[in-house]
Amino acid sequence: MRRPPLTAAGGWLAALTAALLLLAVLPSKAAPLPDVSAEQIAAGKRLYREGRTGDGTLLRAAVRSDVAMRGAGLACTNCHRRSGLGSSEGGIGIPPIAGNTLFMAQSNNLVRNYSQGELSNISRPAYTLQTLARALREGINSSGAPMSPLMPRFDLSDADIAAVAAYLRTLSAAPAEGITEHEMHFATVLTPDATPAEREAMLEVMKAYFVRKNAGTRGETRRAERAPFHKEWTYSAYRKWVLHEWTLSGPPATWAGQLDALYRKQPVFVLLGGIGRGDWQPVHDFCERRELPCLFPHLNAPPPHAERDFYSVYFSRGLRLEAEALAAHWRRNGHDGETLLQVYRAGADREAAVALLRAAVPGGEDHRIAAGDTPDAAYWKRLLRRVQADRVVLWLEAQDLDGVAALEDGAHAPAAIYASSTLLPDPALLPAMQRLHLLHPYQLPGQERQLARLRVWAKQAGIQPRELRVQADAYFAVTLAGEALMHIRSNLSRDYLIERIEHMTDSMLYTSTYPRLSLAPGQRYAAKGAYIWHLAADADTAQWVVP
Repeated sequence: MRRPPLTAAGGWLAALTAALLLLAVLPSKAAPLPDVSAEQIAAGKRLYREGRTGDGTLLRAAVRSDVAMRGAGLACTNCHRRSGLGSSEGGIGIPPIAGNTLFMAQSNNLVRNYSQGELSNISRPAYTLQTLARALREGINSSGAPMSPLMPRFDLSDADIAAVAAYLRTLSAAPAEGITEHEMHFATVLTPDATPAEREAMLEVMKAYFVRKNAGTRGETRRAERAPFHKEWTYSAYRKWVLHEWTLSGPPATWAGQLDALYRKQPVFVLLGGIGRGDWQPVHDFCERRELPCLFPHLNAPPPHAERDFYSVYFSRGLRLEAEALAAHWRRNGHDGETLLQVYRAGADREAAVALLRAAVPGGEDHRIAAGDTPDAAYWKRLLRRVQADRVVLWLEAQDLDGVAALEDGAHAPAAIYASSTLLPDPALLPAMQRLHLLHPYQLPGQERQLARLRVWAKQAGIQPRELRVQADAYFAVTLAGEALMHIRSNLSRDYLIERIEHMTDSMLYTSTYPRLSLAPGQRYAAKGAYIWHLAADADTAQWVVP
């Protein structure tokens, strides 16, 4: 074979030059790791995440040179994020400060200046404890240059700086548990209250996706094993996906122990999908305790205060979202002064929805159906004679709605009746009624074009459509996880994965059965609104309400 001339475009000289340039931008060897204690790391973690110094007081700093501030808002995680891998907002880049970056020299690293639309060369020595202290207190970087005026100048003791330096060295320093050289382990949790049909529908989608993903990864794995040095950072991320089914049994009080035992047997990188019809709080608490991402399980009753935590991300607030949307709808239309009858069965999610709506509309009564009662037409007529209300909300499943059309009969009929779409898998199960409205956080009939993507994929995978909401949620969870993992490349940090999920959710073309989904830092429920849909009218007259 004739060797191309060195001067040819794309020839050896160009390739050699590119390789040498790339070698120059790679960080050099990290500064040596000083001896640190677990107590120091824990103190640094509190400062980084909570904005509390070693003596428990809140951080104090000057911002833009002279504006004094104090509080948890100064915590490092608010800008540099929990992963320590930085962020960007409005064209302003927040640099990574994880130990494998901060304590390594950066040479001729080409960094785009988004505000000016040009490239600039940035070179700096590795940070030491002394130069880190100067950066935190005075805003001078390791090269001796002033840092951005957005960087606070902190009032920190030597002990605080040593603690935060110790913690920064642990941030994103190595792949998380559940990652091996060739495999990435996932688990999906199935609680005993999920029906066999729901479990099978979810698992069928997830298993098929993993098979297809791994079929494509075989070539990626070979490239990773033979990658040139300047491609290792890209190809080293490729791994085979392994799915573990974690099937729980018994009462929820026993689930924490079961989950810990399963995790000890096989650590996983992510809890992906999952399904449950009742209490999910033990799974949520396990994920927070293990700092383990729990992404988009299919639930009827998601935990109520996920925004206080970090690692669990849900589709919606369930019945609470519907209650809040209805309260906002009534408030905007002047109905909050009317009387309300709510009918429900026992259950934490229903009781929470009842309480939320009752706080917005004080007048009326809340009626819980006894365990042994089966409502029929006579039941509803007796109830309405006893409790005369302007509006009735039914937090009930389909089997409790037999005979509910009797609510429209007689002089005491309410002006409007509402039912929960979360509790009804198919609106067609509802009786034909003139005053019935559906609280509906999902796509309306005729507007489910996005589900065509799922149907085409399922047909190619040999999956029959069933339990559509379950299948759609599972497909969203696995596809978003795949997209996010592709973006984080070799930064195999659980925290960084969550941050990418926050960033990417609202740009997904496929949104399961929901009209729109979005997340941001501090948000843990992706669905933000619901339709108030009068079933006797055309679906396109439904009103979208974001509480």
